[in-house]
Order: sequence, then structure tokens, then C-alpha cells
Amino acid sequence: MSHRELKEWHEGYQLNGIDIYNPNSVVSAVGDGKCKSYWSKTSSNEEVVRLINTDFDGIKKDIIDLIEGARVPFDCGNFQNDMVNIEGKDDVFSLLVCLGYLGCSDIPGDEDLKQAYVPNKEIRLALMAIIRKQEWYERMETIRRSENLFKAILELDGTATATLIQDVHNSPAVALLDYNDEESLTYCVMTGLLWSTLGKYVSHREEQAGKGRAACI
Repeated sequence: MSHRELKEWHEGYQLNGIDIYNPNSVVSAVGDGKCKSYWSKTSSNEEVVRLINTDFDGIKKDIIDLIEGARVPFDCGNFQNDMVNIEGKDDVFSLLVCLGYLGCSDIPGDEDLKQAYVPNKEIRLALMAIIRKQEWYERMETIRRSENLFKAILELDGTATATLIQDVHNSPAVALLDYNDEESLTYCVMTGLLWSTLGKYVSHREEQAGKGRAACI
């Protein structure tokens, strides 16, 4: 496997500004000769389900946005560093960071205020697997949009595809990107297809395509 593939799957955490890996997953990947999600076998999944389903201050929607690539601010200043005294979204996000399901970065000017993010592909797949098992999964607008976008592309419906990609661009995960930039547009497409393709399909960027390169396959 390539170093790039290891980074995509298992890097993404930070310690004092230095990128670090999940060591257990890296050892497993090297042993198996394949990058995949080893996280789903951990015992903390049930606790994560309980935390998400509390839905403090819209946690379900925030988790969906995080999986799509958004960053969500939270305050870790009052976290008690245990799995019992959970009283709001800030505590849930603080615990998910401690469990390794989320990474966090500093927000300048406030040592207690952080930004949560999904660190790598391994965790993204693990969180998606958890979400898909919940009763409310099919009711989420983001997931329905992903399925409709994939269906529109398969049916060669350019109008529906363009409309749905515009919706993706206006979502919290990608709203700050320059829509007219090719790289940003490609990211919009990949984000929109995330829920309906990740785990089933492999994506390639900037592949040779005879004359020029294909931006995304």
C-alpha cells in the first residue's frame, strides 16, 4: 500500500500541531496488506450510539455534517472527563474526541473552544455504519439527497444533477468553497455522493483520460 493511502485511511489526529496516526489500525493494515476500517470492532460503538441518540442541540444533524466534511465548534471547558456526566452537546463532542471518533483543532483566542472534525476515512466509515443502523437514518435530508444525486447521475439527468450539486454546495460542509473552481466542484460532487457510494465504490482523482485528465471517476 502507498503512504498516501495510509494517510487517507488512518491519519488525521493532531497533537500539538503534529499529525499522528491510529497505531493499532496502521499495524493491522500493514499486517493485512490492506487499508480498511478496523474501528467498527471496538467496544465503544454502543456508547457512541447512545450519545448521538440523545440529540442534544441537534447532534444527529451535526454528526451528518461532520461525516460530510464540516467542522463544528464546541466548548470543552466544563467536560468532567467521564462517560456519566454528559449534559449537553459540548460534553458529547468532548467525549467523542477522547474516544477517538472525532479530532479537534484549536480556535485562536479561546483555549476551551475547539473545532471538531472527522479525522480520516476509517472513522468516517465507522460513523456511517453506526448512523445507518439507526431508525431515523432514512429520514435525514442529507442522505436522501445523496441517493437522489446518485440516481440522477445513473439516469443521465443533467438538470436534476446540477440542482442537487447546487444544494450540496450550499450545505454546511462545503458552503465556503468557490463553486466555480474545478477542485471545489469536484469536492461538491464527492461530498454529495458520499452516503450512496462510500464503501461500495472507489474514487480516483485527476486520472489520465486520453486527451487531458478526468477530474473525478
